[in-house]
Amino acid sequence: MMFHGEPHNGKTIFLLKLAQYLAENFGEVLYVSSEEFASPTMTKKVSEFLSPLPSRLHFAENLQDPDLSQYQFIILDSVNDLGLKINEYKELRKDHPDKAFIFILQHTKAGDFKGGKDWEHIAEIAGEVHKGVVNITKNRYAPKNTLNFFSQFGLQWQEPVSKQKLKSIPINGDLITSDNQHY
Repeated sequence: MMFHGEPHNGKTIFLLKLAQYLAENFGEVLYVSSEEFASPTMTKKVSEFLSPLPSRLHFAENLQDPDLSQYQFIILDSVNDLGLKINEYKELRKDHPDKAFIFILQHTKAGDFKGGKDWEHIAEIAGEVHKGVVNITKNRYAPKNTLNFFSQFGLQWQEPVSKQKLKSIPINGDLITSDNQHY
């Protein structure tokens, strides 16, 4: 499965919740998070969205350290940050034919995903994540569909707070601006 989307649209939260579901119902899951591994943002996402943490869900920073043969599902967040080339991925699949791989591709500034259409071609299922909704654009097993996964998991989608929106904030009756001026 392949997913892509603009930054701050819920890709990681979606995959964390999917990892939780898979670990609780189907087997051992490895979540490879090269970009955010052990960062405060990832730690916050894990504690906020995976409580309690399933015992069959494991995290790694790269593909070199874990023994992939121990897992039924391997999530790669993201292929681009891992520096994984498509031929390397094909070899990985060939070496582990009984594993399900689920991966994220980052977006380009033009709004497409990095790495080219070959990634989408080799995926059985592909989807774009936008504001907490997954739009399945390719599915070899069922019709294309849409899933509001935030709603599905009982979560509420929230727009990320941009720096522009933080230019002025009311604090204790004062209006504080980004240059710390009080009004």
